[in-house]
Amino acid sequence: MHTKTNEVSVKQTLKYILGIGLENLKYAEGKHAISIALSSAILVFVSGYLLNVSRLSTVFSLISIVFFAISIGFNVFALMSRETIIKQAKKIKPNKKIESKINFTYYEDIAHFDAGTYLTYLIDDYGFPKKYEVDAFEVDLAQQILMNAKVISIKFLYYNKSIKLIGAGIFFTLIMVIMASLGL
Repeated sequence: MHTKTNEVSVKQTLKYILGIGLENLKYAEGKHAISIALSSAILVFVSGYLLNVSRLSTVFSLISIVFFAISIGFNVFALMSRETIIKQAKKIKPNKKIESKINFTYYEDIAHFDAGTYLTYLIDDYGFPKKYEVDAFEVDLAQQILMNAKVISIKFLYYNKSIKLIGAGIFFTLIMVIMASLGL
């Protein structure tokens, strides 16, 4: 049988990991908000050039606008549709093969676990008693940690796509500005 201190320690560990996950979730959402602001600002800048440049520069302006608009779409989708993100997160399947060294606080490492396997590995890795029996609250905490990890993974996936689009948009914006400054 396990002692009261071990019960508290596992719960405290899970609560701590959940707190880290929630901080990562806030961080991901903050990055999306910044990306929306950046894309919107550059989009307004580029739109100002549409009427005052040649046809070729207008084409580059429009290409930039499309990239920034899609980037904004990814970011808004990641921020606004929590239900859709959770549906996508539920599609992430547990890994059949578990790596030998797992960071139990890193969302990418834990996103592919199921609650039972996660708790088993966590209890073993953190040195809790081998015969430790988890209770329903610990299972609930583990499930919440895993769902947050999956949501965070998807939010960062959309953020990374958005950043690539912003980069492409900035590239075409620079071409457009150079062409406009040369009078082309």
